[in-house]
Amino acid sequence: MNVSTNTRLMSMRDAQDFLGLSKSTLYRMLGTGRLRGKKFGKRLMFEAHEIENFIASAPPARITTTS
Repeated sequence: MNVSTNTRLMSMRDAQDFLGLSKSTLYRMLGTGRLRGKKFGKRLMFEAHEIENFIASAPPARITTTS
């Protein structure tokens, strides 16, 4: 197994705060495979690179202005 000792983990609360999403939204994203997490006992954790990949894969925002 190739595991880096530099792997940063985020708790569910950390991911919620960082992304500005609710716990139920994160669970829904886990269920659909849009986001991946790891279970450690009862704790659900996210590898920081998974959160970064999710952000990088998000489509650009479309902003419309009215004159």
